[in-house]
Amino acid sequence: MDYDARMLEATYEPKDYLWIVVVGGFLAVFCSYGIGANDVANAFATSVGAKTLSVKHAVILAAIFEFGGAVLLGSHVTKTIRKGIADIDCFIDDGPVLMYGMSCVIFCTGLWLLLA
Repeated sequence: MDYDARMLEATYEPKDYLWIVVVGGFLAVFCSYGIGANDVANAFATSVGAKTLSVKHAVILAAIFEFGGAVLLGSHVTKTIRKGIADIDCFIDDGPVLMYGMSCVIFCTGLWLLLA
């Protein structure tokens, strides 16, 4: 039996790939930390520097509006990536490769945000 025939007969057990989901969750937190460190400071540095807002009020406002933006506009970003950048249909039979690839992307994104 050659390699292609074995790949066609391969079955994927969800429990075998739970580690990718767990690592992906930690990488998402890592990336969101980088987003907050990179973007939120730019958003309220002027207000705090001009003393129109206290740091506490700026953090509260940033938390509200960052969360609101993620909830209200996050689906549009996901749709753009799903339909405009990556063709998910290429991975219809190979979900673990897609999960691994997405984990690599979110790690590199978080690393880039922390270094920027």
